[in-house]
Amino acid sequence: MLLAVVLLGSFPLDALVAVAHAQHVTVVTTTSSPQVTVGTDFSLEVRADCDSCQVQNLELPALVEFDIVNRSLMRPTSVQMGPNGTRVQESVIHRLRLRPRQPGRVRIEPAVAVVAGQRHAGNAVDLQVLPAAGGQVGPAPPPPVPAPPPMNGVLDGANVDSVAFLRTVADPVDPVVGQQVTVTLLFYTRVAARNLQPEREIATDGFWVHDLIGPNAPPPQSRREVVQGVPYDVHVVRHFAAFPLESGDLVLGSPRMAIQTGGGFMFGSRPEQLVREGVPVTVHVRPLPAPAPRGAVVGRYTIRTQLDRTTIRTGDAVTLTAFVEGEGNLRDVSLTLPDLPGLRVHPPRREDDIRAQGVRVGGTTRMEWLLVAEQPGTYTIPPLTQVVFDPFAERYDTVRSEPLTLTVAGAPVVAPAPAPATTSTAPEEPPVVDASTIGEIRTRSELLRARSPLSSSWAYWLGLLAMPLALALGWGVLAQRARRRAHDQRADRQAAALVREKLETAKRALKTADAGAFYPAVAAALRAALEGRLGESVGSLTHAQLGERLEQRGMSAELRERLVEELEACDFARFSAEAGSDEELERCLSRVRAMVQRLERFTPAVASGEGRA
Repeated sequence: MLLAVVLLGSFPLDALVAVAHAQHVTVVTTTSSPQVTVGTDFSLEVRADCDSCQVQNLELPALVEFDIVNRSLMRPTSVQMGPNGTRVQESVIHRLRLRPRQPGRVRIEPAVAVVAGQRHAGNAVDLQVLPAAGGQVGPAPPPPVPAPPPMNGVLDGANVDSVAFLRTVADPVDPVVGQQVTVTLLFYTRVAARNLQPEREIATDGFWVHDLIGPNAPPPQSRREVVQGVPYDVHVVRHFAAFPLESGDLVLGSPRMAIQTGGGFMFGSRPEQLVREGVPVTVHVRPLPAPAPRGAVVGRYTIRTQLDRTTIRTGDAVTLTAFVEGEGNLRDVSLTLPDLPGLRVHPPRREDDIRAQGVRVGGTTRMEWLLVAEQPGTYTIPPLTQVVFDPFAERYDTVRSEPLTLTVAGAPVVAPAPAPATTSTAPEEPPVVDASTIGEIRTRSELLRARSPLSSSWAYWLGLLAMPLALALGWGVLAQRARRRAHDQRADRQAAALVREKLETAKRALKTADAGAFYPAVAAALRAALEGRLGESVGSLTHAQLGERLEQRGMSAELRERLVEELEACDFARFSAEAGSDEELERCLSRVRAMVQRLERFTPAVASGEGRA
């Protein structure tokens, strides 16, 4: 039976290849459908598998008939060890999201994998592209998606280190003012690391920034890359869009990270801290090509307008709403409504909904004008326009809305005439007050208390006496919780020490092939780990009772069954001759270590509830 394991970053790949079998290379190209429509996305996958060898490069076919919407690169590697030797399989997988431009029959030429200087071609794919429904023209081609980092060789934006390093990728590095620059902070590592959060972020002076990873989105998956012949695990730490606000050389400052490696609750390598600092990346920002129209913005937008009513009476108000949708920094967009004689135009109200759309930033800007009809007639609301610069097509365009018609009925609204000015200048006589209507005149005032003071109430003194008792009670509760936490921490340390001791005993018994000492030691390690997590003794429970107790404490059925089965196997193995082989002892020790690590992540329920394994 072959045992498949994941190739770790520190595993000597060249040594495995040296003892592997003969090389075998396959290159396969597949599509999600043999028939697609203009303007509709489909998936293309190019995969190269190499047994006992390493793919130096995978050359993709020319895709000039398509727009590349998205792309990704993966390099999984696996090792299989069996009785006939060690087998290493490396794969390179390109996944692309394509959008056809024109109808017709398209042939995608074979991809070519380069292995040890030899070229291995794959299969060709024939694709039928149908016209869009109703003869509609497909959408404008999307901006190009940044290509994945090079498979080998020197990386830009990084100081390559043999253990771990940071890399800052900016695409493109020569934008125009207002064009999106996609910035990605990558962490390359050959060791297991935790807490991948920068202690110093990338400085973005001179940019407006929008995050491409939402707060509720799952973190991006890591991938495997080979740099200068060495495999690394690559993690995406930051991914955001930066829009330059001015021309010239703008610098993305160097980030800094302190990474925790190793460590664990029960056992593992000693925790260490790696400090890595990236390098600054310079972005050469170009001004808009001359002559730049006034008010031009960068992006791809559409404008549409609507009236909430098309027929009103004089004196009534109607709302004109404009929607600007597309890709780019919508904050730069500004629409102006010209004066409309006969209609009073109030200042607009604006709302920007800017969001990440895959690897691009865009959204919708909503502007509302309140129009008040003052004269009857038929009015034409002129198109709203915006000059935009497309950095990928390198040209200026003017996008505009459709004109709208508003009908106003009724009589003209006449402004109220001002009140006539009075001509009399004689001062008015003050009114005469009858003295009999005036009450008694007091010569002094007194402040009279409307009710008794609070201190005269028995409830006041009762509350005053109860305050020290409440403070003492709260102090006692806090002290009890502190003692309980200290007790739990001591119990965790004692349990961890006992587990390590039992596993060391089992390891020594494994070296001497002493099955009689090995199986009691691993069983004791499992029970010690359980007692450390549950906070109670399980030594007196039968296996059936233990399973019921673990179910009550919220352990998953899969982990619960594996624990009970392993304990039963340990009891049986003491009386079995086959269980004393070296291979079986090694497999048992590996299983027990894996279960102990899973117990580290298990949170038992206090009474009724669910834990996590």
